[in-house]
Amino acid sequence: MTDLNCRQILDDSEDSYVVSRPDHQTSPVVFASPHSGRCYPRSFFSACIADHMDLRRVEDAYVDFLFDQTPKLGSIFIRALVGRACLDLNRASNELDAHIIDPPIKTPRPNRTPRVQAGLGCIPRIAYSGKQIYGRKLTPEEINKRLQTIYLPYHTTMNELIDETRVRFGVSFLIDCHSMPSQSELGSEYPDIILGDRFGGSCSAELTQKIEDAFSAHGYSVARNRPYAGGYVTQSQGKPEKQRHALQIEINRKLYLDEDKVLLTENADKLKSDINSIFAKLNTWATMIAPKTPANM
Repeated sequence: MTDLNCRQILDDSEDSYVVSRPDHQTSPVVFASPHSGRCYPRSFFSACIADHMDLRRVEDAYVDFLFDQTPKLGSIFIRALVGRACLDLNRASNELDAHIIDPPIKTPRPNRTPRVQAGLGCIPRIAYSGKQIYGRKLTPEEINKRLQTIYLPYHTTMNELIDETRVRFGVSFLIDCHSMPSQSELGSEYPDIILGDRFGGSCSAELTQKIEDAFSAHGYSVARNRPYAGGYVTQSQGKPEKQRHALQIEINRKLYLDEDKVLLTENADKLKSDINSIFAKLNTWATMIAPKTPANM
């Protein structure tokens, strides 16, 4: 299959994300795809020295394609347009790498987490196979512009969608959609699906079990939390005690993607069909267990 049509340049006047709504929201499940963006702000290329394909190979490429029918199931779907090599929406906004910023940034104060140390902070330092992204330092103004025009709008909108859904249904279930390489850096094979619920902390055990059982019934191998337990989105949005559940799903790219060329394979349509079937049933379950409110009675 050929590559999907996409633009490389995103102008400042254009939104950095898209929200797709159903004609009538009938499900408390919200889908999000923060890493499938494949566009870049024009200003990004003034500092970038990485090859375009090395930028694309770190995307969760075409996860948005796999889940783009979820609004027809009655759910809201939010997806990022900007590539994660420019800005990673599954990081805290202060996970910033001081080594690529000059002069030092004061706000937000950089938090040097292990992910930042590995070059994979909110604004990554490295692309595929450890290739350096930038040929110069970024200014605090460049950093803040990305946070204000890409990071903040996405997270503000996603939070509003979840709040809106929880008010409507009395509960919300965020499915944060990702893909993973077929192999670890040491060459070991990953399972088909990894579900991350922060070791039970970000959502109900029943939600995780329902999705695990559904993928298993379709013949997929499923694991939990290792090595992907859920990132910043799952951690910050998953508050099951407040009826806000969040689960991260990692899909093995070998199931649908030529990882080197970043092209969909002939298997992509089958995987997409299975995903639609799995989440149609999940939506039915989620709607059935949702507390009755004036908005959904």
